[in-house]
Amino acid sequence: MQKKIIALAVAGLMSGAAFAQTNVTVSGLLDVGAFNAKGTFTGTGFSASNNAGYNGAGTSNITFRAQEDLGGGMNAGVLVESDIRGGATALLGSFQKYVWVGGSFGQVSLGQRTNFSTTTATTAQPFGTAMGGGYSTAFGRLRGFGYGATGVLTADGSTATLSGNRDVRADGSIRYDTPNFQGFTAGLSYKPKNAGATETTASTGHMNLGLNYGVGPMKVSYAYVKISNTNLGAAAFGRFNATTGAPEVVAAVAAYDGNTKHNLLGANYNFGPATVYAGYTTSKADTTTAAGNEFDSRSWNLGLKYAVTGNVDVL
Repeated sequence: MQKKIIALAVAGLMSGAAFAQTNVTVSGLLDVGAFNAKGTFTGTGFSASNNAGYNGAGTSNITFRAQEDLGGGMNAGVLVESDIRGGATALLGSFQKYVWVGGSFGQVSLGQRTNFSTTTATTAQPFGTAMGGGYSTAFGRLRGFGYGATGVLTADGSTATLSGNRDVRADGSIRYDTPNFQGFTAGLSYKPKNAGATETTASTGHMNLGLNYGVGPMKVSYAYVKISNTNLGAAAFGRFNATTGAPEVVAAVAAYDGNTKHNLLGANYNFGPATVYAGYTTSKADTTTAAGNEFDSRSWNLGLKYAVTGNVDVL
């Protein structure tokens, strides 16, 4: 009797899972290629590299997505996207990791999700987040000043301080996306600032607004970002000047509060085999050097993609 009851319970669980209509998909991309890069940086001289590299046309990743139909037009799911680029530590969920619930009201998600400014930045040019898209280390208008993970602007143009300086996603945030209203969509994501934290990344607040329109051959996207940061300060340290090579002492920095604000506008229009792109950004904030030392940056871009054949595009 006991064996029959257990068998019936297992059968009930299996039929319940089928009724829920859970769909799980696995997708990803591995981008590998040979490249040559040369760049001249003010005050730091000339740099060049020739080797096999990753993420030349796209971001290498593996993504797991599960979605379940809750009935009544409601659904829920989870997405975990991990970095698998060569030479880097592949951590589970290092790119995106969030849960969501959606319906006729739109979608609400919690976790670490790519934000609206990245959507606008990739609307403004055909290169995605790869070289030419503004996110690469050497040629990055979106990786450069003003796009730090903690929202702090650097006062130094060296590659060391530029590393990782971009605004792509915020961990521990809540996001809302509206339904599509005849091509118009909007959204808002928010991460509260934790002023009592002992780590810079933990004390950063993040607010991101996105507006998008896409019907037919035209796409237009706008994003506003405000990052509230507590600069915890730093003790004085010594270094060699990148320009003169002489030793120097960098003065201690006292802790202070600062805000970083970004405005991004991007658009593209398709003419058959050709698509033209344009973008404009502004960034304002305090630098990491001292309170009240503001940084004001503007940039623009033009892009073109032409489909030579069904398998070949020229960007």
